[in-house]
Amino acid sequence: MSSLLENIIAIIELFHKYSKTDKETDTLSKKELKELLEVEFRPVLKVKDIFQN
Repeated sequence: MSSLLENIIAIIELFHKYSKTDKETDTLSKKELKELLEVEFRPVLKVKDIFQN
């Protein structure tokens, strides 16, 4: 399997991991999106105050 396909599958799996916390499993709520970004992108995003809103 190509690395591109592997990475796309990983993104889809991450989406499903965070979208399953409520009834709407096909979409991310604002809360779910915030959690995904905080957890998965924290090492990349060095700005601590970006999630204060």
